[in-house]
This record gives sequence, structure tokens and C-alpha cells, in this order.
Amino acid sequence: MSMCRKTYAEVSLNKLKNNAEQIVNALPDDKKLFAVVKADAYGHGLVPCSKAFLAGGAYGLCVALAEEGAVLRKSGVQAPILVLTPQNKDGIMLAAKNKITISLHNLSSIEHIIEASKQYGDIELHIALNTGLNRDGLNSLEELKQALLKIQNHKAIHLTGVFSHFADAENTDESFSLKQIESFKKYLEILPKGLLVHMSASAAAQHYKQAIFDAVRCGISLYGYPPLKTKTQLTPALSLMAEISGVKTINAGESVGYSCTYTANKPTKVATLAIGYADGLSRSLSNKGVVLVAGKRCPIIGSVCMDQLMVDVSGIENVKPGDTAVLIGTQGESSISTEEMASYSGTIVYEVFTALSQRLPKLYTTEE
Repeated sequence: MSMCRKTYAEVSLNKLKNNAEQIVNALPDDKKLFAVVKADAYGHGLVPCSKAFLAGGAYGLCVALAEEGAVLRKSGVQAPILVLTPQNKDGIMLAAKNKITISLHNLSSIEHIIEASKQYGDIELHIALNTGLNRDGLNSLEELKQALLKIQNHKAIHLTGVFSHFADAENTDESFSLKQIESFKKYLEILPKGLLVHMSASAAAQHYKQAIFDAVRCGISLYGYPPLKTKTQLTPALSLMAEISGVKTINAGESVGYSCTYTANKPTKVATLAIGYADGLSRSLSNKGVVLVAGKRCPIIGSVCMDQLMVDVSGIENVKPGDTAVLIGTQGESSISTEEMASYSGTIVYEVFTALSQRLPKLYTTEE
């Protein structure tokens, strides 16, 4: 699609690379980093971001879908790729075809893995263990023993790793997370030695050093938003800009937007921005969010529309169509973080990023 509308997300690949380097450097010696790039690299762009993280020292990549891994292989990525979630037969076959490491979450999928190994040859397998999240993964020592028995006679299936996932790693009350670590260690007692063991994602990698094991799987930290305070220097890499498409002044008593949810109490200069919920912005920003125009914070007024939104730019001189407003990022001496945007919407940074739609262009830079 040609980019006529000057509304886009800008992503700094150097910042992503540097974030990976910072995390790798903060890990104990010989510990590996898996960069989590599922959901289009948290809305930042799957292929460019994956290559930036690998350039920054990541050992491998984690995806949620075999399809995501296949896209990476087609783009030339040769590094290890682990698909984290349970896959159906088609997903297992696609992963095997593309030499993507499969994760085993339930006994019923073993037959599909065996079939895939017969069709595509050697398969690497990581076993996923449920230690308290209760979302997926083998649920007991007995299930783990059954799984090991089922795969041990299939020479093309290579068990190379094992992992679990924390449910509450950001909580200052450590009790639940510590129980998960102990549960995981009990599983490890009956597993063969030499596996790549990993449990910690971004929060636990910062807080539970005893749960780093052989590798960590970092997602949101790599994009510049560590879930806990850290001394590691991590920088947000994505900015969101929108073109101002129109400017008008309305009188006191006039309303703005659908359903007339905002009424001016004085003459108000209104700028219309060429961005809306079809681009991934939440309608919950209506009458709550802010944007930067000419380096000043301007409130969103009225309801966010599908393709547009309106802001109060009263007091800002010389605002005109074609100017740029910033929704995430810095303009002049002012900044709006993704965390701030999320707070207005009553959601989390992850959702703000992954909601960014495919019609919103992404421009990649190599600026610091």
C-alpha cells in the first residue's frame, strides 16, 4: 500500500538491538536469550525486529504459531526458533517442515509429532510443564513419564529442552512464584541431563535469578518496557505519529464527534488527526487520552472514530493540516509513553502494541 496518509509507527532497529545487547550482558555467563517475537513482534514487525534481536546477541526466537516461524525461515532466519504454544496437527507438520522446535504440551499431540518426524525427519522438541499457570503444559510427573516413554524409541525425535512459565512473577509477594520454581525442579529430577532449561520471561529474569537456569525468554523488556524496575538500560523503540488533516474553531455549546460526547464550554480550536480505531487505537481513549502537537500535550475530545480523532489545540498557534501529532513518543521536550496510553485505556502495554493494525505503516530506522 502506498503511504499517502502521513500516519505511521516508527521503529528504531538500533534501539531493539541495543536492548537485546543490554539483556544479554546482564545475564550470568553462558546463559542464553530467547527473544519473544510472537504477535508480529508485539506489533513492532516480525522479521525486522527478529533480525535486530539476533544481531544484538539473542540465541534464538520464540513464536506462538508455527506460521510465524515459517515466515521467519522464509526470510532467511537460521537461528533456533521455538513455538511456545500447543499446535494442532497442521501446526506440528508446518513446524517440522521448517525445522522449528516444537513444544510438547499434552500427550495427545505426541502421535502427530511422531507422524511429522516420519515425514520430515529430525525434530527438536521442548517439553512444556505446567507449574501453576494452568494454561497449558504437561500437568504431572506421571504425564511427563508417559511422554518420555512415548518418544524414547523414536530416533528422529530429539528432546533438547524443557520449560515452564510463571503466573505471577511481577507480584511483590513471592510465595506463588517460589512454589512454581520448586515444582519445576521436581520435574527436572526425572528428566535427562543436558537439556536446555528455561522458565523465566521478562519479569522473572529480573527478579528470580535462581530461575534463570540455562536461558530466559524475554518479550516486553526487549521492546523497552521492563515489567519491573531494572538497572539495565532499556529504551522504547516505537513511536506513533499521525498527520493532522484539518483544523477548525468551534463555539461554546457546540459538540465534537459521534454521540456528542464532548461539548465545548468556550471557543475551542479543534485539530482532526488522521488516525482511529481501525489503526489500533482504543475507543476508550475518547475524552481521556492525550497527544503531542507542537511539543504540547493536547487532550483528545469526543469519541475516537474509525479513521480519525479530534484534539483540543486551543492556544497553539499556527497549527495546520499536514503537521504531525505524536501519540507515543517524544516531540520537543514532551513525551507520551505506551504505559501512559495504556493507563488511559485501562489496559496494558502489550495490548496497545499488539492492537496496532496492519493498515498502519511501520517505518524502520537505524537511529539510536
